[in-house]
Amino acid sequence: MSYWRDDNDKVDFTPVTFFRPDGDTEDTYVGWCRDNGFFEVGEGIWSGKWYYKYYPEERPKPKTKLHCPVRGCHKAFDNEEKKKDHVLTSMGKAHCTYRKEQKLEQEVEDHRKEMERKSNERLLKIYKEERGELLDEIYGDCYLGNNNSARQRLTNVEVKIAELEGTAVTCPVCQRSFADEEYRDEHIFKSKNKGHRQYWEEMWGRWLTDIPSASSQSSTGNHLNSNTHKRMAETTDEEGILPKKRKTPAYKEDESPSPKILPGQTDIRSFFGKPKA
Repeated sequence: MSYWRDDNDKVDFTPVTFFRPDGDTEDTYVGWCRDNGFFEVGEGIWSGKWYYKYYPEERPKPKTKLHCPVRGCHKAFDNEEKKKDHVLTSMGKAHCTYRKEQKLEQEVEDHRKEMERKSNERLLKIYKEERGELLDEIYGDCYLGNNNSARQRLTNVEVKIAELEGTAVTCPVCQRSFADEEYRDEHIFKSKNKGHRQYWEEMWGRWLTDIPSASSQSSTGNHLNSNTHKRMAETTDEEGILPKKRKTPAYKEDESPSPKILPGQTDIRSFFGKPKA
């Protein structure tokens, strides 16, 4: 059935030969054949179902269907891969019994791992494409504006990529996943949660004594270098938990802090006498 097209529609004007129902042929183009529901029966030859009345030997043979070997299952499949996937993954009672009889437990486990690996590869490809789009969105405008939403989504995508690649690290307190150790350590230091603070206090002493080497400092962040350990040690009380509080000297109510008298100087308070009781 033909119909009119707009000028913007693309039409395939490739010249072909059309085999008519009366056996004659005529020249036409691919677009006209497709619009009228005809199909290609040979190289450069288009026709309808009547073509096989003249040439029955060219009629395409029906595809052989592969049936499920499990008794009572009448499903058919186009190829061996689909049939195998059905037999190994179906949770029906008859299918489970068939797998036990055929001793396919190891094959089922291998199939599950293979399907999981393919799924991870597909997700990893999707997440990497999403990461590239987010990087273009964040840095494409030469740092114009603070796109915090895109940065948060980028962090989440990087965590998912690290989990799929097996390089993700988890917080020992809340079991939250992070892309690397630097993000995890920053999370522990900045968290105000009681559990995180307690973990931080318990691990502080070890960080003070076990200063990481130069090679490991780059992976643990700037807040774990030797200078930070030194400052932490100088501002720690005897128990190693709370910062030191500066002790102010105790003065009596009628006294003021004694200034430091240098050699050759006279204390100016001596000119005013002692304060009255």
